[in-house]
Amino acid sequence: MRTQLRFICLALTGLGLTSLAVSQDQTFDSSFASDGTVLLEFAKAKFTPKASVDTQGRIVLSGETQNKVQTIARLLPNGQLDSSFGKGGKLQLTQLGQVFVDTQSRVLVVQPKQILRFTIKGVLDSSYGVNGVFTFPTGRQKTIFSMQEVVLNPDGSVWAALLERPRVKSENSDDDDLNPLLIKITNQGRLDSSLGKAGFASTDIDYPNVQIDALVPTPTGGAALVSSAYLNSPAGASTYQPPIWIYRFNLKAKLEPLQQTQGFESLTCTNGGGVQYFGLRQDNTAVLMNRNSGDCSAGLRIWSLVPS
Repeated sequence: MRTQLRFICLALTGLGLTSLAVSQDQTFDSSFASDGTVLLEFAKAKFTPKASVDTQGRIVLSGETQNKVQTIARLLPNGQLDSSFGKGGKLQLTQLGQVFVDTQSRVLVVQPKQILRFTIKGVLDSSYGVNGVFTFPTGRQKTIFSMQEVVLNPDGSVWAALLERPRVKSENSDDDDLNPLLIKITNQGRLDSSLGKAGFASTDIDYPNVQIDALVPTPTGGAALVSSAYLNSPAGASTYQPPIWIYRFNLKAKLEPLQQTQGFESLTCTNGGGVQYFGLRQDNTAVLMNRNSGDCSAGLRIWSLVPS
């Protein structure tokens, strides 16, 4: 049996629609750009590992073109540039960002310090944030925040994971405790200050060299946050099992009851390892993939985790 595929190629040449000859067992969808393929001049798409598709079947892409222009493009379901969006189907920005599309076909561009929301026509949405822009909080008196992960909710709100670190770093990074934080941005582009403490829900990890590995929505409207860390040794490599933490927050940003939030370091090994993937099923059970390295056999493991 032949399988129909809708295929998008992010390539280096020709910001336009170009045919791409492919010889495979599959049959490409001839209703999509005449031969089932589209070739765009996107040199790289650092923040967009996959396309976003709106409720009308239009495809939104983000990338840096060959001439270093940051571009958002929207394609119609037939693969043609959507001329009703931006200028000829494209938007040009000063900074690249990850792209999401909400249920009203509005395009959200998540940059390291802000979120921009564009209307269906590709202009900044003045009803969102300040003139279409939400700016991430930058920190407190003695700490600074950096945005790490975001997820878009069905109602147009956004969960965002921030990493809080000391404003003045110690000479030894193992002396600086970091703390992941969870915030929610409403669909009007405002920080939801009713959640957590003045809008910030803390995991209270307080551990050095923490990184946020994943943030995914839960079936009940909350979010699950996964982080890991390591301790340096004088030799420059960790001699401890790298700890992993998994926190599930409900829609009020409170920790869900009866869950194990830490102690997952047994899934890694001494002197190496880390989280590669985390996902939640509809019954709230989880799938975790981790890698081993260092003094352990290199490889990937997949775990199925249940709330406890």
